[in-house]
Amino acid sequence: FVVQEETPLNTIVADLTSTSGFQENLSPAILKSLRYQFLTQPLPLNVELGEDSGVIKTSGRLDREGLCPLAPVCKVGSRLLVGEHFKILKITIEIFDINDNPPQFQGPNPQLFQLSESVSIGTILSLEPAVDADSDLYSVDRYELAVDDSPGGRFFDLKLVRKLDGSESLQLILTRRLDREAADEHTLQILAIDRGSPAKTGSCDVIVKVKDSNDNAPQFEVEDYEVTLPENAPLMTVVARVQATDKDADENAALNYRLSEQTQKHYGRTMNINNLTGEIFVVGEVDFEVTSLYKLVVVAQDGGVEPHSSEVLVVHHVTQISEEDVNGTFVAQILVTDADPGNNGRTNCHLDNHGFNLIRLSDAEYRVVTGMLLDREEQSRHLVHVECLDGGRTIQLSAEVTIVVEVADVNDNTPKFSQTSYQHDLPENNPQNTPLLQVFATDDDDGDNGRLSYYIENNNI
Repeated sequence: FVVQEETPLNTIVADLTSTSGFQENLSPAILKSLRYQFLTQPLPLNVELGEDSGVIKTSGRLDREGLCPLAPVCKVGSRLLVGEHFKILKITIEIFDINDNPPQFQGPNPQLFQLSESVSIGTILSLEPAVDADSDLYSVDRYELAVDDSPGGRFFDLKLVRKLDGSESLQLILTRRLDREAADEHTLQILAIDRGSPAKTGSCDVIVKVKDSNDNAPQFEVEDYEVTLPENAPLMTVVARVQATDKDADENAALNYRLSEQTQKHYGRTMNINNLTGEIFVVGEVDFEVTSLYKLVVVAQDGGVEPHSSEVLVVHHVTQISEEDVNGTFVAQILVTDADPGNNGRTNCHLDNHGFNLIRLSDAEYRVVTGMLLDREEQSRHLVHVECLDGGRTIQLSAEVTIVVEVADVNDNTPKFSQTSYQHDLPENNPQNTPLLQVFATDDDDGDNGRLSYYIENNNI
């Protein structure tokens, strides 16, 4: 007897009275007296036997895959006793398959892989093939690469390999060179399609994470830096900050800054650099008369096993803030950092001295310049207070710095005598070198510009 799986309830599987020949060979009275019962254990099927009728019907769901998992043919048998007639019947029921199961991939879903971006084209990722619980009639027919979200086109091909022992291996083959900086992850979807009509489909997601290799050199944000350095800048004054980035990740992108060997040799006693932040600061005397121009070469090197490095030129012009400098002369460079994210980390700075202006260069960098002509004789020292506030709404934090500006003198004042004329009575017959009178003059300038010497221009005495 045959029956299809998933047949509806009460479907007749077998009519033993008819198929055994009893109906043709026995009288109606004997047929009515016949009793049917299983001699062996009941069938492992959801069927029931009519004791009087000899009819076997379905009494529940028939699941071929549950009865005969992965078997090409599913048959169950039993022996029955026909009472009163003492006849033994041997029956076999074959359960036909239908395509009621989709293919299923083995293992986790999604399947995760990691590849270095330096691997060669042709690298293979092996996957477990899908399994279909149905019979060979509805087994897996083919595989398709349905989704590949890689930018710029597919990076992988799909290949099914049949081995000598009859087993199968599913392979993803790399067809293009990976670039973590362009895409650090590739998501694919593989479909397994069976032989049914209509076909059923199973899917498996594959995520390929691209690991970094040190294939990028650091890049400075500008080709060169040019800054102005005030003379006699205090020790540890930050005069510039260089910044580089590296497209790699982790240690391959961790940068370390240093002065080049020749720069260290020539300027190491005057300038140094913070290896982590790139801040260049003063460690010695900055004297305009000794050196008015510093050319520093800064090296940025990443932390890769085989490190890459780049160089940038930093030019420092040493200047004096003097009373003859024009409006807009550089005074100081201010760098501001705030570790908070978003608006809480955005800063806004201002100063309180009307003689100076604050120019914003970027979110974190400002420049202080003169806002008027300075007169040393009127005021030789200026205190410039700069305050920076963050963008916090509920709590706004601030930081302050005071810049001391000493105005260098120029010789813009003439000496002045204490009197416009001097008169003195002189007795005759004075010995030589006798003091006669003392004149006194002053000069508002400073240093040598204010140091006076006296002489008699027309000596007719």
